[in-house]
Amino acid sequence: MSISTRLAALAFLVTVGSWMGGPQRVRACGPIIAAWMPTSWDATNALTSFHDHISQISEVSPFWYSVDQDGTLDPYAGARDANLVQFAHRHSTLVIPTVSNGFDPDTVHRILNDPSLRALHISALAKEIRRYGYDGIDIDYENLYAGDRDAFSTFIAELASKVHQLPGHKMLTIAVHAKRSEPGTWNGAQAQDWRALGSAVDEFRVMTYDYCWSMGCEGSWGSPPGPIAPTWWVNEVIRFAITQVPSDKVMMGVHFYGYDWDASGVGNPLTWLDVQSLRASYGVAVHWWATDSEGRPVEEHWFSYGDGHGVVFADHDSVRARWRLARSLGIRGVAIWRLGSEDPQNWQAMMNWRIYMPLSITPAH
Repeated sequence: MSISTRLAALAFLVTVGSWMGGPQRVRACGPIIAAWMPTSWDATNALTSFHDHISQISEVSPFWYSVDQDGTLDPYAGARDANLVQFAHRHSTLVIPTVSNGFDPDTVHRILNDPSLRALHISALAKEIRRYGYDGIDIDYENLYAGDRDAFSTFIAELASKVHQLPGHKMLTIAVHAKRSEPGTWNGAQAQDWRALGSAVDEFRVMTYDYCWSMGCEGSWGSPPGPIAPTWWVNEVIRFAITQVPSDKVMMGVHFYGYDWDASGVGNPLTWLDVQSLRASYGVAVHWWATDSEGRPVEEHWFSYGDGHGVVFADHDSVRARWRLARSLGIRGVAIWRLGSEDPQNWQAMMNWRIYMPLSITPAH
């Protein structure tokens, strides 16, 4: 198809989508880009990135709420921003705010196992969507107890039913820990039954990053520095995901950050700007980590400096590799953590055509 033909098709379909009810009733052909966005920290950089790259972002999930023990929602600074919602909708971008438990399993445990609290929490989420004109809600409840697995599945099914009853084709999305088999190897992953959750939600965002994180690496705790999201591992996680969840719901997490591990193996997160400052200060050579010792693809940059520090970070080369992987797997798209202070060339590496098909969002119920 020629460029002119594609542009004509784009104009036609966007017009049809607008005529049929706006951004709630259309969805971009994959792979699409969803992006998590802070507003209570690094807000200026995040908002600038959002504005600069709105043409590529199909869904934005501002990090706007935490959950309280009584089932109500506690808004973060910058939440309920009507101007952001209006700006996004003018550009046919869906606004699906994130609700987080702050890695606290106890608060969610109490809600999940008390039917009255669970119903109150579901009602609070639905009211927030309706009152502020969101296109859905994103659930990011991490580090839960393995024993809450069935209760968490019940909660998500009940929440999905409530969200799908709202007018305007509202969506329920969920962020899940990465794993390569059920039930998983630790509490947080074991609490998430992928098949049950995937059958209820509209979008399944797999956090395929932090294979190595601030304190360790998967399968070998205390052994960083290491890759943040080696592509062989990302590939295995997503291939498992699509055996449990329809591929047109699956989103592959893509990291925009880095880590700086000291000689003791303790790491601190880095933005792209942090990485550039370290490179300039120490005049280090940057290396491309093509494969690991077993010949498996890693595809991340790294360097060392000072007294035993090791840095691994994302840039447009690593992002391009993950974008190509998402395309090859035929999944819905990618979910970025996070907007703000990323390599500006990341967006050129993720070129997508936001051609919208009318009424392509089908509720999961």
